[in-house]
Amino acid sequence: MVQKDGASRHGACAARRVERAKRLAWQAREWGRTHSVRQVERRIKAYSGRSLREWHSLVKAEGAYFAATERLVNGQAFDWAAFAQDEGFADQAHLSRTTRRMTGFSPTDFAQRYVEDESFWMYRLWV
Repeated sequence: MVQKDGASRHGACAARRVERAKRLAWQAREWGRTHSVRQVERRIKAYSGRSLREWHSLVKAEGAYFAATERLVNGQAFDWAAFAQDEGFADQAHLSRTTRRMTGFSPTDFAQRYVEDESFWMYRLWV
């Protein structure tokens, strides 16, 4: 029962994120008809509070998070360098910097805490 509720909450959150992303993409396309690329980037930041570069970084990190969670659940061993390359990062250091910037932890430390630390319950709900 708990898993069903978690799954429905995850689905609702994912649907809201997708809807926001679609709305932002639609708005950017509309702006692109009458504005330069740089003006569109500025408007995205004003509209959403995040720069286009930040949005790209968040999307990439979120994809890596879900891929890492899937590997963790399936019991697959981690080769962080190969994982970073598979997920579109330049190298392992790039993955590590991004993870530290967003979570405050190294990828290995974050993965360990995800499994063992009860205070990481929110990340488990996200999946």
